Amino acid sequence: MFPPKSIPFRFRIFLRCQMAAVCAACFVSLAPAQAALVVEWDFSDNRGVTLTESSSAADARIRGGVFYRGSGLSAVRSGSSMSSSGWGSQSSADFLAFGFEVEPGHSVSLQNLQIRTLSSLLGPGTMGLYYSGDGFGVPLYTVRQPLFGVADNDVDLSALGPLTGSVEFRWQEIGNNSVADFVPTQDFGRFTVANFQNRLPVRLNGTISSAIPEPSASALMFGLLLCRPFRRRRNKPDLPVLK
Repeated sequence: MFPPKSIPFRFRIFLRCQMAAVCAACFVSLAPAQAALVVEWDFSDNRGVTLTESSSAADARIRGGVFYRGSGLSAVRSGSSMSSSGWGSQSSADFLAFGFEVEPGHSVSLQNLQIRTLSSLLGPGTMGLYYSGDGFGVPLYTVRQPLFGVADNDVDLSALGPLTGSVEFRWQEIGNNSVADFVPTQDFGRFTVANFQNRLPVRLNGTISSAIPEPSASALMFGLLLCRPFRRRRNKPDLPVLK
């Protein structure tokens, strides 16, 4: 759709340029976005007894929250990780939590969480990852902790869709069976979180969008190029009309 000819010529050119720039911006915005860092926590310098772990890096549009224990848990000394005991009570205060806050005017679509987890022999056997969006009601992901070794979890979070405001996740035990399985989880049993594959910080990846997308510089340049034929046409001298 083009501006009607009843509008003055110069204003028609201006409108066409604006329309071209907007169309170019929409075309560029259709390109698939690549998932990138949303927020991460680096446990490489944590000795287990630290009360909280602050985010080590985050996108500029994200305020990373702290990784912390629920009031039902106690800190346990460990290396390059956050370790906790007290899981045997099956209390609603027995959890490890982490999250972030999205700056106003933006939303985030998470792709995945990368985190290592491990339990001691009489620590929690099955852990669930819960989400504040449903009041921590249904686990998004469950992991059965191995009897020996660790679990490097690459959790798919793409089904959550665009998130805004404050977002929190919690690790909580499901059931009351220890890793040993033949006995209940004991209060002195431990559950530990650490860097993914023992080298990469615990990390949430995804894409961040603005409420009103701003056209990129390349889109605006494309729009200006579309305007060039109209400008040339205006600069051509008017030919005499033959009768």
